Amino acid sequence: MKKIANTLNALGDTTRLRIVETLIQEDCCIGLLSKRLKVEPKTLMDHLEILYESKIVYVIENGNHAHIFVNRNTLQEICFDLEVFVNQSKHINGDNYHC
Repeated sequence: MKKIANTLNALGDTTRLRIVETLIQEDCCIGLLSKRLKVEPKTLMDHLEILYESKIVYVIENGNHAHIFVNRNTLQEICFDLEVFVNQSKHINGDNYHC
């Protein structure tokens, strides 16, 4: 459950969601990503650090350039984990979603 919470926390920011959405379409370097999202590089780096720590993105460095990629495996895992969580909750609560 902690893994789900950490991942959702990392994705729980509109800027980080925009970063992930952009990187799903195409990996890119920090400079290009900063321009596309109209986010200052320092701010972008702060957001990328959170996404990196949650294994949502990874970086491949090549000399002075660093390309950022979405870790699709992590996104697929969180979808699976959420599905399991929901199904377990249904089983425990007998499909009764009343508060």
